[in-house]
Amino acid sequence: MKLNEFSDLLDQHHYPYTKHQIDCMLQYASLLKQWNEKMNLTAIVELEEVLDKHMMDSLYPIMDFPLSGNVADVGSGAGFPGLVWAIFNPDVNFDLIEPTGKRCTFLNEVINQLQLTNVTVINRRAEDLNEYKGHYDVVTARAVASLPILLELCIPLVKKGGNFVALKGSQADSEVSLAANALKQLNSQVTHKVTYTCEDGGNHITLFIQSNGCDSKYPRNYSQIKKKPL
Repeated sequence: MKLNEFSDLLDQHHYPYTKHQIDCMLQYASLLKQWNEKMNLTAIVELEEVLDKHMMDSLYPIMDFPLSGNVADVGSGAGFPGLVWAIFNPDVNFDLIEPTGKRCTFLNEVINQLQLTNVTVINRRAEDLNEYKGHYDVVTARAVASLPILLELCIPLVKKGGNFVALKGSQADSEVSLAANALKQLNSQVTHKVTYTCEDGGNHITLFIQSNGCDSKYPRNYSQIKKKPL
């Protein structure tokens, strides 16, 4: 995807943006490529692929889903989708939750270089954030874990009536079936989904899952979550 195709797609969906935001995104892509030479952040580093498979893949799900309040990106990694969302939503507060210190160093470098004032990096595991339970209006995650595991990590952080936005691939529907018990136990439900096809033909599905407030005993210790998913 070329830069003009990226901006054309935003225009088609009436998604607002400024030249400064596009410049920030390009600077982010440049930093991603530089830092990827010294640490494993992503296999995708060339600009046209980054625009399609990282940037647009991050933005597409929220084109018709306005963000507000406090948002968390669990397992943020190289910052997708959280940093991309933050660039295009300067009035929303973002926490990037990432347990790996080296990746946090990269995230903070991007934040500093882009002078983003609405983003904080939290170098901790999601299941250890007891003080953040029920704190976020929206929680998201991309390429972190299977849905049953992901739900237990993320839903406890979501406010009652808030949303967990799970960026998934073509197997999303089968994951929803596997997660039926987890959805029930965590008092949450899938409200709708958005499907987006990349230029290479790959299907990307985003699930919107509303939390109705879950039991305070969740999440369990990660070893329990992984050994026996809900």
